[in-house]
Amino acid sequence: MCKALKLDELDYRINRIIATVWARVERLIRILKPSLGHVKTRQRGLAKNWAHLFALFAPCNLFSMRRKLAA
Repeated sequence: MCKALKLDELDYRINRIIATVWARVERLIRILKPSLGHVKTRQRGLAKNWAHLFALFAPCNLFSMRRKLAA
């Protein structure tokens, strides 16, 4: 019984960490899609798609840090 409680606590902590990371990523994507126009992915090479996303995430990161940068 004691092992089950420790396993449940471990699962809870792992899920909490995963959810935190997921929320950070989803927040950036929520900014990225409507404001920068990335709504559809064209059929191109994987390298071009990754380069396009990295180029879009750069201003997205600046937008999310705008309050810290202004201070």
